[in-house]
Amino acid sequence: MNYIDITQPNQTLKLNLNYNGDLTSGDIEFSILKDGSDTVIDSFSVVVLDFKYYQQIELPTNTIAILKDETQYTIVGADIETYKVVYRGKFQTTSKDLNSLSVNEGQYIKKTTATNYTILD
Repeated sequence: MNYIDITQPNQTLKLNLNYNGDLTSGDIEFSILKDGSDTVIDSFSVVVLDFKYYQQIELPTNTIAILKDETQYTIVGADIETYKVVYRGKFQTTSKDLNSLSVNEGQYIKKTTATNYTILD
């Protein structure tokens, strides 16, 4: 999963697109939705950088500004001519330093319910 630091500009996402067209022409429109929702928060078209095994986009600064901290989002990329979905993925936002990001802040949360079983003869 990709992580976006919402306190910093110039955040990038690494993607694996299912697209054979020209990536530099801006023919892919990306939409961001809150995870589990069908409501589009923002849409944008950007230049896609193509590397051998993946592609990369840079999120616009105004898009980063509307994202909430510690939230998961779904990003969908669609070809603007055929409306075919060429990418669907998720990313997590955070305001914490990505190099020291950890789950549960290093604390173990003990399960509160017991798993006691009664054997009936």
